[in-house]
Amino acid sequence: MRSRRIWTVAVLLALAVAGALGWSGLGRGGEVARAELAVEKLTCGSCARSVEQALRQLPGIGKVDVDVTAGRATVEFDPQRAAADDLAEEVSAAGYPARVTQLLSAAEVK
Repeated sequence: MRSRRIWTVAVLLALAVAGALGWSGLGRGGEVARAELAVEKLTCGSCARSVEQALRQLPGIGKVDVDVTAGRATVEFDPQRAAADDLAEEVSAAGYPARVTQLLSAAEVK
């Protein structure tokens, strides 16, 4: 029983540390680009979750923020592993037509 408790505490601690360090799909290179996508057909929180899930299927995706009211998604990603046009294509394939409206390179994000 005691070893089970210790194991549970260790796992929870590891998850907390990973979250505090900003564990994400970004590579170790540290480069982060940011794209803003105009996304059509966003009507509810379920739509936002679908868009986020579609984006997270791509490699190198970091922070994703979907704003249903504004009809946009802001995505931080590793430009060595993904391209902004790939983001828009993936969201469009999920049923939400999207296009890149703004792109900041890794140098501009810093």
